[in-house]
Amino acid sequence: MPDAAVLRSHLVFECQFAQNLFCAIPASCPIPEFLIGRAWVFRGTLGKRGFKLSGFKPAAARLAVQRDGFYLFMAPGRSG
Repeated sequence: MPDAAVLRSHLVFECQFAQNLFCAIPASCPIPEFLIGRAWVFRGTLGKRGFKLSGFKPAAARLAVQRDGFYLFMAPGRSG
C-alpha cells in the first residue's frame, strides 16, 4: 500500500538564505507565516507535472506535518 504522503500534493518553498533548504506543506494545509516574505520562494507542487526533489522523504514528511504543520528538508546536489 502506498504511503499517504506520496498521494498528497505538497507545495514546496526554497529558502533564499540557506543553500538547498526546502519546506514542503500539504496543498490542503494553510501556509505558515514564516514562508510568506522574501526569505522563501515558492518553487512548485510535488507530484504535479513530474516535479520532484531529491531529499523529499514521504514518511518523514507525513510525521513532520503531523507534528509541526510543515516539513523541512535538504535537496542535495541542487545549485541556484
